[in-house]
Amino acid sequence: MQAFIKQHMHYPPDAQKSKTEGTVRLLCRFNKLGQIDSTFIEDSVSPSIDAEAIRIIKQMPAWEPAKLDGTPIVKWQPLDIAFKL
Repeated sequence: MQAFIKQHMHYPPDAQKSKTEGTVRLLCRFNKLGQIDSTFIEDSVSPSIDAEAIRIIKQMPAWEPAKLDGTPIVKWQPLDIAFKL
């Protein structure tokens, strides 16, 4: 997942110019197919960095779903995306 994030991240120009760095903490809901179908920002950095974090999340492929006793389940999972110049 971290490799995917690194590969698809585009640092927002305004954040580069102002040297804004930080970690966006998201709360993501993975459905039974392993797809992220809901995302909320728990800790914000800036509007443009937050928007980039959401953009990356929307591009993610489905992952291996969480399972309980071998059965796929819905799971809320925190996800941190660090933005560092």
